[in-house]
Amino acid sequence: MSRGPRKKQSPIAAALAPHGFPSAPGPGLGFTAEDDERLARGWPEMRVITDEPVKGKAAVRLASKALDAIEHMLPLVMPRAVAARYLVGYSHGPNLFVHPDYPAENAQRREARDAAVAAPPVVDLELLRTTLRAPHARGMGDTYRAWRFREVLFLYEAFLGTEPVARTLTEHLVGEAKRASPWPDLLKIPNRTNAAMHHLALVLPWLLLRLPAAVAAALRAELATVRKPEDVSDEEPRAFFALLHALANPSAPLHDSAKALRYELALCAGDADEVARGASLGYTLLWYPARIAWLVGTDIFAGKLTIAVPWLHRIAQELLLVRDPGVVRLIAHVATVRTGKTAAATWLRAHGDYARPILDSLAALPQAKEQRAARAAAALLDMDAPAATDSSAPG
Repeated sequence: MSRGPRKKQSPIAAALAPHGFPSAPGPGLGFTAEDDERLARGWPEMRVITDEPVKGKAAVRLASKALDAIEHMLPLVMPRAVAARYLVGYSHGPNLFVHPDYPAENAQRREARDAAVAAPPVVDLELLRTTLRAPHARGMGDTYRAWRFREVLFLYEAFLGTEPVARTLTEHLVGEAKRASPWPDLLKIPNRTNAAMHHLALVLPWLLLRLPAAVAAALRAELATVRKPEDVSDEEPRAFFALLHALANPSAPLHDSAKALRYELALCAGDADEVARGASLGYTLLWYPARIAWLVGTDIFAGKLTIAVPWLHRIAQELLLVRDPGVVRLIAHVATVRTGKTAAATWLRAHGDYARPILDSLAALPQAKEQRAARAAAALLDMDAPAATDSSAPG
């Protein structure tokens, strides 16, 4: 990507430069070779399960709480006992609140879900197929599907392997395209891109990224068998067909009906120019910090930071793998937010020796905001006892 004439270095970038800022994209960005491998395979768009022991009652409690959460709660790296119960419960449905404002059938569904979560869990392809056919994975689907479908499908990948999950999901998406005509009118808006089937489809390119080239090509060929968007009527979900064809041929121009999905597709496809353009808007940095750093480098981490998203624990988990002075600065700013202190502490304690001299340089800057952030992060490092954490370091 051509960057043109180099701009004058900002005071923040100048303070970070002696520590190796900015980092180039690609290999070498991670703290370890394993970190680089995970970043190349799409981290954090994956999940890792461990054999960390968790007592049965604790696993049931954590899985049940996560099923009713409306924001990211489970870590990217989690115990098998919790993850399995979570997937079994999700096949029955998330957010099954029992209240007069919610469907009356939730009480019975929740009772069945509680019993299933408490039983010894079995995670297999049939459970995945049941989940894909469930009401909360159809139509407008799960209210929090934008992140939930990713979480669920990446957990299936961790249990069953990439290829079986990718094949099952491809079969489901092609089947949905064949059944498009009887979809409810609400879903057939030609340019709609936020129904359940769109969010499910947006998981597939991450799975394809991790497959052998020949297998990925075969699945892309299956996607290409659905009707082209220009052959779809105005009474059908044109954007869904356009999305499937975009996944079938990532190098082809994106149909107008699906251009709202351009940035998410670019992140997976590794389109550095498109990712850099989106990252320059600022807010996307906090949505996809690790992937942006891997694709375009870390210059942007010296720019304006607005720490205004609720999932600060998720940001810290994503960046546990990324070795860069600008990341230390971002984590320091997370440490200034009450809801971010625990997450920042997790990152800083994992990389304290690396972070300390960088924080000293940031504390010496004239900007009060930078001084305050650096001191907040240093205070977390200086605490004698580790705080309770919201996340787990990748194992």
